[in-house]
Amino acid sequence: MASTEKKVTVPSSLTVRELATLVSVSPIDVIKELMNNGIMANINQVIDYETAAIVVQGMGFEAKKPRRPSQRSNQS
Repeated sequence: MASTEKKVTVPSSLTVRELATLVSVSPIDVIKELMNNGIMANINQVIDYETAAIVVQGMGFEAKKPRRPSQRSNQS
């Protein structure tokens, strides 16, 4: 397989189920990856970006933070 990773935009927090949907895998697989990293979580538990990034990296994805809206419109 090619060395390029699939990139996925991960929000600052999301549930285990939402993360599974985001990377098109079973929530069970996400929970297994969390457990492999010493994190006990259920399907409805909210995880932060850093935790989600570790999980998706272990599944062959590269996590990206969402782009923030430009604050130029607030400046006078």
